[in-house]
Amino acid sequence: MEPEEAIILLEAKFPDERVRSYAVERIKHLSDDDLALFMLQFSQALIYEEQHFSPLSEMLIERSLKNPYVVGHAFFWALKSNLYLRISYERYYLLLEQFLMLCGKF
Repeated sequence: MEPEEAIILLEAKFPDERVRSYAVERIKHLSDDDLALFMLQFSQALIYEEQHFSPLSEMLIERSLKNPYVVGHAFFWALKSNLYLRISYERYYLLLEQFLMLCGKF
C-alpha cells in the first residue's frame, strides 16, 4: 500500500489499533513536504485515536522535531487552529504543549 493510500485507514471507520498502526508505518515513508501537505488530514485523524499519545501523534511529533521549519510549522498550526473544538481541546493542547517543550528555540 502506498503511503498516500494509507491515510484512508486513519478515518473513524477504522478504530482497530493494529490497522491504525499499520497506516502510521506506511505514512512514515512520506517526504517532509508531503507530510506537511497532508497535515490537516492527520490533525483531524488525531480525534479518532483512543489515546492522546498514539503511534500517529508520536510519529507527527517526531517528524516535526526533525524538520521544524516544514513539518513542525504545519503541525503547530494544525493543532493551534483546532483548539476551539471542545471535544478535542485537551488532546490538541497536550500535543501542542509537548511539541513546544521539545522543540527548543524554534
